[in-house]
Amino acid sequence: MLKVKLFIAPGCPHCPNVLQALSELIKDGEIAEMEVSNMALVPEKAQELNIRSVPWIKIGPLNSLAHKAKVSYKPGSLVLNLKPVCRSILMSC
Repeated sequence: MLKVKLFIAPGCPHCPNVLQALSELIKDGEIAEMEVSNMALVPEKAQELNIRSVPWIKIGPLNSLAHKAKVSYKPGSLVLNLKPVCRSILMSC
C-alpha cells in the first residue's frame, strides 16, 4: 500500500498538474492515500523535511521521484510516467 506526501505552494506552475496526476493514481488504485501540504501555510513541516522547492513528492520510502520519471506536464502524461515508478516501489516493499 503506497502512501504519498506532496508539498505545494502558491504560484507554483507545476503543482496543480502534479496534484492532478497523483489524484488520478489514487483513483486508479496505484496509490492508497495522499497527504498534501501547502508549504506557505505549514513552513515548519517543510523545514523539518528540508524541503526547499515544490512540487516535492514522497512516494513510499523515496523522496522527490519526479526526477526518476520522465516528467511531462501535459495533462494525463504525468500519470502514465509515474505509474511504473509506483509499481516498482510496491514490488520492492
